[in-house]
Amino acid sequence: MDLIVYDSELNELGVIDEFKSLVWTPRFYEVGSFELRAPMTENNIALLRKNRYLYRPDAEETVFIKSIGETSQEGERLIVVSGAFLEGLLDKRTITHKGHSSSLRETLKMYLEDIQGDYSFGYPGMSVEISDTEDYDNWGGDTAIGKNLGDYTRALLRTENRAVKIDFYPDEKKMVCRIVSGTSRPDVVFSEENRNLCNTEYSYSEEGCCNLVECRAIVTDEEAELDPAKGNMLYAALGGQDYSGGQALDGLELTNYYEEIEAVIVKEEKIIYDDEGNPITVIIKKVDYETTHKNLLAICKQHYQPYTENFSGTAVGDGYRSEWRLGDYVYIEDTKRNTSYPKQIEEVTEVFEAGTKSVDAVFGAALRTVIDLIKGVKK
Repeated sequence: MDLIVYDSELNELGVIDEFKSLVWTPRFYEVGSFELRAPMTENNIALLRKNRYLYRPDAEETVFIKSIGETSQEGERLIVVSGAFLEGLLDKRTITHKGHSSSLRETLKMYLEDIQGDYSFGYPGMSVEISDTEDYDNWGGDTAIGKNLGDYTRALLRTENRAVKIDFYPDEKKMVCRIVSGTSRPDVVFSEENRNLCNTEYSYSEEGCCNLVECRAIVTDEEAELDPAKGNMLYAALGGQDYSGGQALDGLELTNYYEEIEAVIVKEEKIIYDDEGNPITVIIKKVDYETTHKNLLAICKQHYQPYTENFSGTAVGDGYRSEWRLGDYVYIEDTKRNTSYPKQIEEVTEVFEAGTKSVDAVFGAALRTVIDLIKGVKK
């Protein structure tokens, strides 16, 4: 297996055809990662440098280098590079007051597409192809300012079981950003009895999760006109019930989050007439209930995550990418607990080492740990 190296302008530079090990981990909702350990040959040193893309032709997947180091292994000097899949390009951008819109598509275009001009954060060869039906108009307005573009986008899409993906087309020297959904494959059943899964582990965690989010808007401007009929639009909530949507959560089951923001105030010109009939233009302040409510919903979607639960194991056979793919919804049979789980394949790790290959899959969301929460605070 080869890795083709491209520079930041998508020009082909050469091929990495000699390495000790490669760990290749695409993820559906989160950003995938890789680590490559290769001998310090003249070719590898020349190609494995900062600001480079690595394209894997057999999988049609691409990563970019974020870290480069050196190490010794069994007396041999190795160059070690690691990084992220192309979706990680979003994480290199922060939303500013100039770079957000009521449309998710337009915001992504602002930060990803190579738009010529004074305000260009884009990547060469990048285009955003999101249809009207896939777009979101509840981007959150000013509540998005200062947020990491990747984190914000993933949280917004995750509530709809959708993800952002970026594909690289080397022949056309272009990258395309899209919104994707998983495919249901009820005929695919993983279990040790079916001999397509081994070394299985079940995991559940509430770390960093929240199953009831409430957000309220406060009107601080005393001059703003209120509409009592729309007062309920100054509040939004998400969750509070189990997955079936029936039983209310309370006690040990409930983890809640609450936030208050300022309501959006707009100014309108109005013509009034004095006692002599002369027109006078006055400025009237009003609460923009519709925009405020969209902002509230966006915050709810950012923080809502009931819990993380997964079933992981080593996939047996050659079914990956032929019978099942990342993002597919399949069934897991857990004989230890005498139950089955309809789960989405959210992570796959391929390990190439010493002429062998193994494939590990995570069915369900990867567990959030205390370390993950600390990293999130530091962002």
